[in-house]
Amino acid sequence: SLSAIELFLKKPKGAWLVLLTTSLTLSILSGAFQMTFYVYAFTIIWILYRVWNHNLRARYLMVFGLAITTSWFLSAIHLIPSIEAYYHSTRISTDIKYIIDDYLLPLSQMVTLIAPDYYGNPATYNHFGHGFYHERLIWLGIVPLLLLLTQVMRKKTTAPHQRFFQLAFLGTLSLVLSLPTTWFLLYTLKLPLLSTMTPSRMMMLVTFVAAILSAYGIEEYWKGFPKKILIWITGSIGLALIVAAAIPLLIHYRDETNFTYMISLRNLVIPAASSITALLILWVTRIKSTLRNTGYMLLVTLLLGNSFLFAHKYLY
Repeated sequence: SLSAIELFLKKPKGAWLVLLTTSLTLSILSGAFQMTFYVYAFTIIWILYRVWNHNLRARYLMVFGLAITTSWFLSAIHLIPSIEAYYHSTRISTDIKYIIDDYLLPLSQMVTLIAPDYYGNPATYNHFGHGFYHERLIWLGIVPLLLLLTQVMRKKTTAPHQRFFQLAFLGTLSLVLSLPTTWFLLYTLKLPLLSTMTPSRMMMLVTFVAAILSAYGIEEYWKGFPKKILIWITGSIGLALIVAAAIPLLIHYRDETNFTYMISLRNLVIPAASSITALLILWVTRIKSTLRNTGYMLLVTLLLGNSFLFAHKYLY
């Protein structure tokens, strides 16, 4: 959808509007309405962002609005019965506080950015966290996480629309965390649709935006990251690993009958080794640019290796 918008802004052609309309229509017909809701919301925000200061703002808003409306008509045979079913469902009348309690993620869940199995894994029958494992995960992969961190806190942007995606990442991530603002938006206001959805599935957008920022990061990798940014990332990851290892030990020290600390510590080993390896690659290739091709291949290998291990374990 975003590609179609960009292509149309670059060279207005009907084919790009057809692509936009088709992608949005297929999203509705896919049957996962919560994901479709996020796709539409992000697409509309992107349209407003891209054309707001354009000379032909009114024209582009009208054209893109027509494409969006057309997608509703094309999928009406599915959309109208779905809306009717929604208004007859119990979701409107049921208090969903218990869902938000379980699936708005506490800040402690941020540890899964580094170690997805910190609270165990259902595949090995040792998951001791609340709710469903897959609904409470914020894992992106070690390599994407490091590349993301090189971009998300930059004061000076180096790529097109980087500031937009920085704000989008922080905004969407905040909507999956149990913060007072998120509770107010999702529970207190009781907005239609939004207040009846499982909030952690906003990770779809978090992951999407993180992928874009990671792509910016890999572009900058070839130029060499600034020393200050690498120092900041190394310190942050190092501190996070130390705290993640210390807390289970402290819990066990206070309650010797609690043996979940062994699960957390064991599942920190591979993420810690991967983090140290990736950071070493970033530091070495910054100092010696002739090794960047080799470093890139090692980063890709590490990324695929981590993804394979995660998938092989979880998709039991």
